[in-house]
Amino acid sequence: MPASGELKELTYEKTKLVPAAIILLDSVDLQPGFHKQFIESINVLASQSQVVVLNFGNPKNLRFFAESVACVQVFEKNQFTEAYAAQLLFGGVMSEGRLPLTVDESMEFGAAVQHKPVRLAFAAAENKGIASERLVGISAIAESAIDNGVFPGCQVAIAKDGQVIFSKSFGHFTYSKTAQLVKNNDLYDIASVTKVAATTLAAMKLVESKQLDLEGKVSDYISVPPGSPIGNIKIKQLLLHQSGLQAQMPLARFFSGKNVPAKGCNDYFCRKRKGNYNVKVTDGLYFRQTFQDTILKRVFNLPVSSNPRFRYSDVNFYLLKKVIETLSKTGLDAFVFKNMYLPLGLRNTTYQPLDKLPRSRIVPTEQDNYWRKSLVQGYVHDPCVALLGGVGGSAGIFSNAEDLAVLFQMLLEDGKYGGTQFFDKNTVDGFVSVQNGINHRGLGFDKPTKRRYPTYSPHASPKSFGHTGFTGTCVWVDPEQRLVYVFLSNRVNPSSRNGKIFTENIRSRIHEVVYGAFGSFDGSLPALLESEEEIELEEGAGG
Repeated sequence: MPASGELKELTYEKTKLVPAAIILLDSVDLQPGFHKQFIESINVLASQSQVVVLNFGNPKNLRFFAESVACVQVFEKNQFTEAYAAQLLFGGVMSEGRLPLTVDESMEFGAAVQHKPVRLAFAAAENKGIASERLVGISAIAESAIDNGVFPGCQVAIAKDGQVIFSKSFGHFTYSKTAQLVKNNDLYDIASVTKVAATTLAAMKLVESKQLDLEGKVSDYISVPPGSPIGNIKIKQLLLHQSGLQAQMPLARFFSGKNVPAKGCNDYFCRKRKGNYNVKVTDGLYFRQTFQDTILKRVFNLPVSSNPRFRYSDVNFYLLKKVIETLSKTGLDAFVFKNMYLPLGLRNTTYQPLDKLPRSRIVPTEQDNYWRKSLVQGYVHDPCVALLGGVGGSAGIFSNAEDLAVLFQMLLEDGKYGGTQFFDKNTVDGFVSVQNGINHRGLGFDKPTKRRYPTYSPHASPKSFGHTGFTGTCVWVDPEQRLVYVFLSNRVNPSSRNGKIFTENIRSRIHEVVYGAFGSFDGSLPALLESEEEIELEEGAGG
């Protein structure tokens, strides 16, 4: 509150809808008589809710507050102390200061409460031994890719040792010069990164709670028609893409432009919500909900190879979603929101983003001239997940790079973030490690291996884990370097036939810039010369 402003009484009724009240005192000298009501209201509020007083200026103000009030003292207010104080409040940086004077008996000279950082902070690359100019290559690659028609825009976030050292957006929503510029809080359709940002995490939760057994069979958890080989597939095989199932979902006539009416309704689709036509695929197009059961029946009738080998398949994660929702008795979207996204503080990660955010915050994915005959913006790009209403095990999540950096930092920190233990360390290790003797992948997670178009640096350690998405996205975590790399784009705009992101190796080249910059900055001070003899030797060497 500014010094010239009125200090108003705060009550629990006014603040009960927020988890904590933060009171900012800006160059205010509190007087026990004149400000009595204000001071008492804060102390009463602190007995009912969490209260933090951020005091810029006179430390003597702190003596008026009860011990239940958390106090942050900042002596000087400028852009640097403001930024540090903000990150201190959300647990991004360490509180290291000590009082240089005695405030009262409870706050004596040298007093301090020190907290270690528990969340990602934003810091200069130099803090992590990286010269900022060595990361200019990221911008050069991204901007060149936009100029060459690889994608209209993108986001890149890099976190090293628990600090975000690079977070930047490039380009526009589309290739139009008048299109909206991409901002850091805009959302992209992350496509198959959903497999590890939602479905795999949900499976990890259920494994930890003993509700899901990796060696259990599909038929142990969901009702499967008698004689269907689907029932004998193990949960572990689904996560490893070693189930023996085909790669694509059996959509047949549902995913065909010929079966989408120009107006009115047909057996499958309708141009307006009407009766069972209530699954919104895009603006002005609704799918008949009863056919969702038809898709499930087709999956149950799929053949299963008697000699399963690795085959990346969306069918696997369709089945995993069914298992997760049966066990949790709730939708996958509600499950991950309650157990992960909400407690992590992710404000930009969600299924069905148009239900929660304005369209102007969501980057358009593709100009679909084959099936939906419209610009896909805010609706999932994946056709099967679109027919399911936007919530899928294989796709459907929209997010931004900074939110995903938080989510995967949690995994890097052995399942802990913000003081909350989301997963046991052994659970994380078990899922992100190669399953020896089976294939090159972890459980749900991809691992570095030799491939034609890698999305990661050749210097990524074998312990790295992550995933890619069809729309032009990827996330990679390197535990050895304590590095999180997030890249989001809409490379399928205007058409998914655009494969330049692969042939130009954009994602791996940006990743390599980061590895190439390690150790490029030495922030240590030169040793002081302590004796005349040392000084003479140094001068002699220079002469």
